[in-house]
Amino acid sequence: MKTLIIVRHGQTTADLDGTHEGRQDNHLTNLGVSQVECLTKRLKTHYSIDFMYSSPMIRTKETIDIINKVYNNNIVFDDLLMEWDNGLLAGLKRSEALIKYPPPNEYTIHTKLYETESTFEFRKRVDKFVEKLFNTHQLDNSNVLVVTHGGTINMILSSVFKDEISLEKKYKTGDTGIHVLEWIDNVVVYKEKNSLMHLKKD
Repeated sequence: MKTLIIVRHGQTTADLDGTHEGRQDNHLTNLGVSQVECLTKRLKTHYSIDFMYSSPMIRTKETIDIINKVYNNNIVFDDLLMEWDNGLLAGLKRSEALIKYPPPNEYTIHTKLYETESTFEFRKRVDKFVEKLFNTHQLDNSNVLVVTHGGTINMILSSVFKDEISLEKKYKTGDTGIHVLEWIDNVVVYKEKNSLMHLKKD
């Protein structure tokens, strides 16, 4: 693998509703579709893409389907790329969730509340995807696109850079944000970090 391009899906209906998304399956909004179209133009201009991977959730599927109208590649949908499993919080209004499922006084990477996935479990799940990705593409000189979720992107980058498992969300990503990693002489170079320049108006 020569280049790994990681992007987040566009705006969803949950962004407008003020609900916890996570494992709730939502569609892109009209703005979200427009964001992805702008993203696609930028990708087409700057990157060839040989392989595509995506979370199977509706919002990521809609995102990669728009992108793939340009590239016409096979897409691998992988459950390991799904967003953090937020259990009983999924789909709840944030104000309602605070009352019904209040956050604990203490929170660690092993905390599991309200049928959620712990931070430790989330990272280990994403580690499996990263390991599989590297094993699959270690001998080719390919450009790989991954379309997924904000929390999952944070875990992918944490895994690639071998960061300690932490509650900190170190790598933040806006709607359709782009992260680009390039391997030069077996050294990873972080070329783009949450780039949103495709959304800027001329």
